Amino acid sequence: MVIDVTLDYLIGNLEELGIKESDIYLLLERLEGFRIYVNKQTIQHYRINKRYLQLKSHLPGKEIIKLLAREFNKSEHSIRKYIKRLEAETEQKQN
Repeated sequence: MVIDVTLDYLIGNLEELGIKESDIYLLLERLEGFRIYVNKQTIQHYRINKRYLQLKSHLPGKEIIKLLAREFNKSEHSIRKYIKRLEAETEQKQN
């Protein structure tokens, strides 16, 4: 059986059931390698995206990039590149 749902949908529904976000990530990491196609990069991108959206209205872009790089142990360059791709995807969805 193949389950095809977005990560947002899955996490949102599990949170509605009262499962803590940290437990959801732990579950997804344990599912990696099964026939459910989840990988750590997808999970980390979801977490970066969620955190970015939280910070976007409170901090300037450079500060957000520095903070995310520290929080997720990534280079500022990789965070900047990911955010550009994220914003391009968001803009494409809106058009």
